[in-house]
Amino acid sequence: EGDWGLRADDRFIQLVGEGGFTRSVRLPVRWSNHASTDASARIDPAFFARVESTVDKLLARGASVLLNIHHYRQFDGDPLDPGETAVDPAVVDLRFLALWQQIAERFADRGPALMFEIYNEPHGRLEPLWNDLLSRALRVIRRRNPERIVVIGPTDWNGANALPRLVLPPDRHVALTVHHYEPFRFTHQGASWVTPRLPLGTDCCDAPQQAQMLLLLDLAAAEGRRRGYPVLVNHLRETDFARD
Repeated sequence: EGDWGLRADDRFIQLVGEGGFTRSVRLPVRWSNHASTDASARIDPAFFARVESTVDKLLARGASVLLNIHHYRQFDGDPLDPGETAVDPAVVDLRFLALWQQIAERFADRGPALMFEIYNEPHGRLEPLWNDLLSRALRVIRRRNPERIVVIGPTDWNGANALPRLVLPPDRHVALTVHHYEPFRFTHQGASWVTPRLPLGTDCCDAPQQAQMLLLLDLAAAEGRRRGYPVLVNHLRETDFARD
């Protein structure tokens, strides 16, 4: 919390539904760094209570809340962030499932306005593992949440191009998700996490850029129709530089 310069402060929660602000809130949570390092991944009680309080305040505002597991770097095989604790590689996947077991249990009595997103932007080491792990995680969730909406995206950072590789178990209460960053040179200009860093000053949106945008959105829409699932676009990024 605070990595993007903001915390889940009550003054922001009170804005939900006011002045045209949306009543749909995605709540990214880095559970893995607030849990024991063994296979049981016991979530720190104070941290769990903090997340639960935030979820309940949002629900009380009449919001739909999408709660996920976010930035479990070792799960993706990425370098660890500062302050992140490494765990035995043998328990990385088991911890992911154990986290969902606890989350699913803790929030089982919440209404349908609370939705779960299994994982943010799987990539890297998860490319060959994701279909199996998402299926196992969904089974864990369904033990206590048989009808809760569960949002699942493909690998390649939830890229629409990876949707054909995504295998979903038959489940009436699943939705697809994609993250959409095109035109990339516009949305990620100056971003510190892109190597080499893209130069500032890229404008939007001429005809080729619009074609880039629509291509992947059309692909996601077509895949949703083919599978019979709704599709959620929950990252449609513009940079701070672009807004300025």
